[in-house]
Amino acid sequence: MKWAKRETLGGGKQLYLDSDKGAEPRDIQAALRAYLHARGIGSRARAVSNQVKAAQEKQANMTAVVKAKFPEGSLSNLKFQSAVDTAFNTILRNCTILANRLNAFDVRDFQTLERAKSAQMLGRREMVTDVQAERLRLMNDAIASMDDIINANERLLLQLDKLSAELALIGFDQNEADTNDMLEEIKTLTEQAKFYQ
Repeated sequence: MKWAKRETLGGGKQLYLDSDKGAEPRDIQAALRAYLHARGIGSRARAVSNQVKAAQEKQANMTAVVKAKFPEGSLSNLKFQSAVDTAFNTILRNCTILANRLNAFDVRDFQTLERAKSAQMLGRREMVTDVQAERLRLMNDAIASMDDIINANERLLLQLDKLSAELALIGFDQNEADTNDMLEEIKTLTEQAKFYQ
């Protein structure tokens, strides 16, 4: 298993976070690179990295679908493109927040505390103090918070998939109510996802 260099774990550089959007996708990917194989949080770093890629692909695909369905500059075009761009920016913003949290997360300390806790549970001599147990609880809470943000992003990506399929397969005139419901769902999920800061 490949491990990140010692100096790259924890205390890394924080990415710039705009009020409306996240950092550039390449910067997010670069910030996540050191954590992709770290025990305990590597799966989260990989999930975030995959979400950045998926968001870029979905935005490009949805933009093409919207342009194909509605004349550029029309109200429908603007309405759909705005929802897509807002969802994309929200996902990138959440991914930036996650990358910053991972860079502030002390992976080695977490791994040490996890090992000590496991050893104590197996009856070995290693002792976990109250302070260590509290630090481990705080770290587990931080991981649970990361999981919530990852799940919020997944819901947004799913709604973009549904909207894309609906627009590509069914004409807007035939199913306007369904597409408007999907737009509202995307807007609601986007608003909810912004609370994960």
